[in-house]
Amino acid sequence: MLWEPPTAWCDWTDWPGATPEQIADSDFDTLIADRTPAEETAAALGLTTEHVRLYCDATGTTQPPPHPTTPGLGRRRPRRGMLDPGFLRTTHSSGTLNQSLIARSAGCSLSTVQNALEEAGIPATPRPEPLSLRITREELEQAYLHRRLSIPDIAEQFGLDRHRLNLLAKKWGIEIRPNSATSNPFALLPDAPALSESMAAISNIRNCVERLRRLVRLPGQRNLCAAARSLGTLPATLTHQLHALEKAAGVQLIERTSPLAATPAGTALIHEAEHLLSLLDAAQSSVT
Repeated sequence: MLWEPPTAWCDWTDWPGATPEQIADSDFDTLIADRTPAEETAAALGLTTEHVRLYCDATGTTQPPPHPTTPGLGRRRPRRGMLDPGFLRTTHSSGTLNQSLIARSAGCSLSTVQNALEEAGIPATPRPEPLSLRITREELEQAYLHRRLSIPDIAEQFGLDRHRLNLLAKKWGIEIRPNSATSNPFALLPDAPALSESMAAISNIRNCVERLRRLVRLPGQRNLCAAARSLGTLPATLTHQLHALEKAAGVQLIERTSPLAATPAGTALIHEAEHLLSLLDAAQSSVT
């Protein structure tokens, strides 16, 4: 039993707006049957939301549902960039999920990253499989030190994450080359021949194949300017590329005479380059 004060006790105020008796029960029932939210029900009947609730209490009618809440602007917009669910799942599956690093890179707080993980249904603490179970030290040394493949290419070949593979190489004491992202372009040749020390160093240079193709055509040219015109490039570009080759090889390859002539070391390296380039061209033509 609930006690209610007599109506006469509440003579200091009137019921604002329509009284419960003035509200058409049929109109209210129709709105309730359609599950119209309380806010819209109040607007349709010319009432406030509180009046609707008071009417329901006074008549014993089920209250209409509240208006569905809308998320804030940040929640309505899809996550993008490093907070994109696809990117987060990839980093989680590869075992490289680092919430602090993602927060710094995305320019957001750590809690925002954690919220994005929760929205995507991604566990916050992945337990990746140790890379040593998928590649041995001997396999890594053979691919990286002897075949001189790049870390990204080895990672792709073994289905690994290149950043974790790089850390594993350092853990095993394998010295990382300055250009560790560049593969020896001749490493994937069938029965790839062993490279001389000078050629192995040159193979780490970006676009080394293009530079070797120009190198083999230098002997006999009148000078570097004439050679540049013959090769369709600028003299400064050709000079820079030749210096880069000689720096990598550790010896002078071309005598700046007129005409240009190869040094003894340059002659040996040019013969090796011609053999490697012919193998590379044959392999590419067989694919096409």
